Amino acid sequence: MKRTLLFYAVSGFVSLGYQVAWFRVVTDWFGSTNLTFALVVANFIGGLALGALASRRVAALLSRALGLADGLRVYGLVELLVASSIALTFLGGRLPPDLLGSFPYHEQDGIWVATGAYRALQALTASACVLVPCFFMGVTFPLLCNRFAATPQGGRFPSLLYASNTLGACLGVAACQFAFLPRLGHDGTLAWMAGLNAALGLIFLLAPPRVPEAPAGRS
Repeated sequence: MKRTLLFYAVSGFVSLGYQVAWFRVVTDWFGSTNLTFALVVANFIGGLALGALASRRVAALLSRALGLADGLRVYGLVELLVASSIALTFLGGRLPPDLLGSFPYHEQDGIWVATGAYRALQALTASACVLVPCFFMGVTFPLLCNRFAATPQGGRFPSLLYASNTLGACLGVAACQFAFLPRLGHDGTLAWMAGLNAALGLIFLLAPPRVPEAPAGRS
């Protein structure tokens, strides 16, 4: 269990590392506005919520499709899906800058504002890049809680898991803001976080931690 908690702290580290980098990426694409900030936050939190709601179904689907009986191996696969979906951000960066014209703004009451089509492009791009990985992130917490529910410390496991993930997330924000971004830039930071995420997924997929046995008479 301790190994799982440690690795889930790493997952939190990576997740908030992504978020810090996404703020920089979307700002570079569309400018520093309230809309870009709201898009990242809303898609990040919304993706986690949707993933948590769909966790049981997603886990069951992956388990059946790939013949993975152990929930921890399924968890490893989900972490790999998170890492692979970061590719959407790099694809989004390849959108032509003049896709909607060289100046997609119009004058309104003496102020130049983005056109409706440009705002829609912002929303769709941010949703694809942020919502999809965060959906898979949201799948992980209920999946791990369910896997450890019948263990001797199963009652305390959700709080321990949440605490470890949150601590890792705090460290991820600090590390990315003050170390990764200044040295690697947002693209390099995303690439390193995705690599760490993929390594985490492979560990659980190929060599998952041992789950303590439930006490006699407990299902």
